[in-house]
Amino acid sequence: MDLIEILRALFGLAFVLGLIALCAFVARRSPLAAGLGLGTKTRGRLSVRERLVLDPRRQLVIVQEGAREHLILLGATSECLIESREAAKTDAAPIRLALP
Repeated sequence: MDLIEILRALFGLAFVLGLIALCAFVARRSPLAAGLGLGTKTRGRLSVRERLVLDPRRQLVIVQEGAREHLILLGATSECLIESREAAKTDAAPIRLALP
């Protein structure tokens, strides 16, 4: 292989990678990406507060949505809402996940 062919291959690779990076940059800045939430860095109202794996198929998850907390049992094929309450109450003890 000649040095010219190696340099041509390297420049071709750099050009293709540059085009990919340019397309990714344009796609993240497009209005469609903003509508899908892909280009935004703001946090939403939904967050997972705590997670406890019960067994390989089930887990308990505390999800906070705005000012509410939801305790959800996630299974392999189903979900079940265990408890839902206001998260901002000071007199109520926070939901804690612990095995008996």
